Amino acid sequence: MLLEEIKKLKSENAALEEEKADLETMMEMSSEHADEIGAELLDKVDETIKEIEERVRLISETIPVPIVIAQVSDGKILYINEHSCSVFGFEADEFLKYNVSELYENPADGKLFLNLLSEERGVNNFEVRLKKADGTMLWAALFSKRLDFKDRPSILMVIYDLTERRKAEEEIRRLNEELNRANEREGKYLMFTLASQEYGIDILKIREIIGMMPVTPVPGVSDFVKGVMNLRGRVIPVADLRLRFGIEAADYTDRTCIIVVELENDTKKTTMIGIIVDSVTEVLGIKGKAIEAPPELVQNTDARFIAGMAKAGGSVKIMLDISNFWSGCLMFDV
Repeated sequence: MLLEEIKKLKSENAALEEEKADLETMMEMSSEHADEIGAELLDKVDETIKEIEERVRLISETIPVPIVIAQVSDGKILYINEHSCSVFGFEADEFLKYNVSELYENPADGKLFLNLLSEERGVNNFEVRLKKADGTMLWAALFSKRLDFKDRPSILMVIYDLTERRKAEEEIRRLNEELNRANEREGKYLMFTLASQEYGIDILKIREIIGMMPVTPVPGVSDFVKGVMNLRGRVIPVADLRLRFGIEAADYTDRTCIIVVELENDTKKTTMIGIIVDSVTEVLGIKGKAIEAPPELVQNTDARFIAGMAKAGGSVKIMLDISNFWSGCLMFDV
């Protein structure tokens, strides 16, 4: 009986050993199959990533604006399209060595952009000045979205060049200012002569025109101030415009006039003064567009006093800004 039991146990043990071997073989085959499946899945993931990256590249090259993808963590540029290189003036290899923060003219703008991006998934129409390779500035509007690129949290930035638009806006602003100045200059002017050159003063600033009359000298005033005159009981300072402009003095004649004008002195007090001129010629209506800004240097004339140069009657006439007449000179309070 014992021998039969031993024989039976050996048989059962052999059967278990065989079953164990079969299980090990199956497990080994399953492991190999799992490895194959895992490898296939990794290959498919790599292919998908490459396909996505290639799709991004194709789309970005098709869009005719600069596109930059940068890493969120440190701002390292991961991708740029051809239009980025063209607009910024970098070679592709050189551009990829840059950090996106280096493109901002003002580093504070870059920090503000990141702060806005941290609050939202994207930032639209963020206007900023960027730097090109040659150091010139580029006005741009940034449109951005967060995305994963090459398994890294990144920022996709589409950059619209606003430089030409800004230049156009600046030109429009300049032209509007010039138009406003022209409108301000337009009006009627009293024309008079000094040393054969014709000048004009806004007729609204003129109180009256009189011939030469006695002038009482006053000590301690500027050389061009001839003194004061009594105009119907009112004491008015009188200045020789030739001397004020540095033109050689001339004898007074029967054509010499005193133009009484109203202006503010250095203390902002409105007063009347008389200015001596060689002769008064006419009152002339001049369109604003006929008056150009004064040049930087006008011979024998202090440019502070010039409002513009008018083209009228085949000659150039100098329009004066009489408000600066007393600027920087010694004068007495009247």
